[in-house]
Amino acid sequence: IGTPITNKTFTVDNTSPTVTLGYSSNGPYKQNDTVLITATFNEAMATSPVPKISINWSPTGISNVTTQDMTRKSSTEYEYSYTVPAGNGTGTITLSSGTDLAGNVLTTPTSNNTFTVDNTSPTAAIGYDLTGPYKQGDIVTITATFNEDMITSPVPKIAIDGGGGFADTIATDMT
Repeated sequence: IGTPITNKTFTVDNTSPTVTLGYSSNGPYKQNDTVLITATFNEAMATSPVPKISINWSPTGISNVTTQDMTRKSSTEYEYSYTVPAGNGTGTITLSSGTDLAGNVLTTPTSNNTFTVDNTSPTAAIGYDLTGPYKQGDIVTITATFNEDMITSPVPKIAIDGGGGFADTIATDMT
């Protein structure tokens, strides 16, 4: 009989690693944008198998990305560079295959795991507060109503072609 070992400790790890996703810029994204998708794990990951990324699109029309290797940046960070295609939709990211140092398979993220591609230009409906014809000195409020949210910069501009004999209005910021 041997001498019992004393004062030794060990850790049992049966918990799957969790991951947080990040993006190199804010969306929505358009065709030919490059988005760097970063997966940050809550613990060190084994070097093999490499975590794999999939992107599934809704509605369909954009080709899905199926199980592509991510690039290891550190023991807890992996990246994937995605070039945005034509089309419109929401991409949902899932991760697979990666394990922590104890061999526990990663848990795919359930938050911040979607991003939007919007390649459709916005449209505007133009309205006037008064009905024409107009005469010199009239103040007319022109309203542009867009079919989707607009970013705050650059500010949309309006220009008016004066037509036959009237002065043109140069492009002016809308408020």
